[in-house]
Amino acid sequence: MSSSRWLSLATLVLVPCLAGADWPEFRGMGGAAVSQDAGLPDRWDNSTNLLWKLKLPGEGASSPIVFGDRVYVTCFSGQPGKLARHLVCANRNDGKPVWTREITTDTPEANYSGQMTQHGYASNTPATDGKRIYVFLGTAGVYAFDLDGNQMWKHSVGKGTDQWGTGSSVRLFGDRRRGDRVEQSRRARQSHR
Repeated sequence: MSSSRWLSLATLVLVPCLAGADWPEFRGMGGAAVSQDAGLPDRWDNSTNLLWKLKLPGEGASSPIVFGDRVYVTCFSGQPGKLARHLVCANRNDGKPVWTREITTDTPEANYSGQMTQHGYASNTPATDGKRIYVFLGTAGVYAFDLDGNQMWKHSVGKGTDQWGTGSSVRLFGDRRRGDRVEQSRRARQSHR
């Protein structure tokens, strides 16, 4: 992937569909990639149908999600050994940053070569249930943050790696938020000690 393409991926661009419905996960509500909003633009570039831009702390290939007056997206900076992934929250109306969380881990990572150069270390789109932001960050694991950016929990998904990296985005299923239940159980045990 050319460096100019990475530059465009490193800048979050939103078009004038911001007054529409929430887009809480990859491909929107239920993953259907369907919007009930009318008049959405079908093309945009650096001067056409552009509302705002936000410089991100690094590169990435995840899609943004929209909930309420906020937009959330992931990106990464650095390389294995000094790799950081970022969850960025921006104001939906003007693109101004609200908060950014940096997630670091010492888990092994694929080298930045081959397929990894196509999407990097942050190609997983977040999801929200309106209470938390959930994000899968490859070998770093699955994380949940509240809407103010406070980390609620994290879970490992293994330390294996290959040269392809990860691209699966989290999907919420009903009220099955196992991580939330595990965290509540842990807190209950601590409060009884």
